[in-house]
Amino acid sequence: MEFITVLATAGGSMSRDGLHHRIYERDISGSTLPTLAYRARRLGISVRYEALGRRYSLAESVTVDALEVLRLLKEGKAADALILYRGPCLPESDSPFVVSLRQTIEDKLVRAVLDSGDQELIKAASRMIDHWELAEPAAVGDDPFSAVLSDAYLRSMGLSFGEQR
Repeated sequence: MEFITVLATAGGSMSRDGLHHRIYERDISGSTLPTLAYRARRLGISVRYEALGRRYSLAESVTVDALEVLRLLKEGKAADALILYRGPCLPESDSPFVVSLRQTIEDKLVRAVLDSGDQELIKAASRMIDHWELAEPAAVGDDPFSAVLSDAYLRSMGLSFGEQR
């Protein structure tokens, strides 16, 4: 999925070297990217390799939830983005691309939720995303579940507001 997500983020096409550097921080076997393309094909996603330009491309557009979340946020639809967000993108990966994508999604989602001023949305987001800016208002709110989760998160960071109540 990481291979597909990188291609989708790049508009459907990227050089072999570009894929290599975004997914891996080290040298890889010459068969690694062809193997990832093969696995994508086995999932039913048509991936082509253009030898002349040394590029991989998706034969058709694909929908990636993480990119849809970013699209919804860009359109100002914070509640819809939060509904679609199911947690960190590709949680098993630590590639430069995925780490950056995760951070971008989380930062933009937190900002959009806070900017909405919708306390219910902030509570819902605080249950899904560990972020101090969400935890502060949720920890002192009237929802005991969000308050407990948020207070525990803040305590783990040494920032508990529990003593102030």
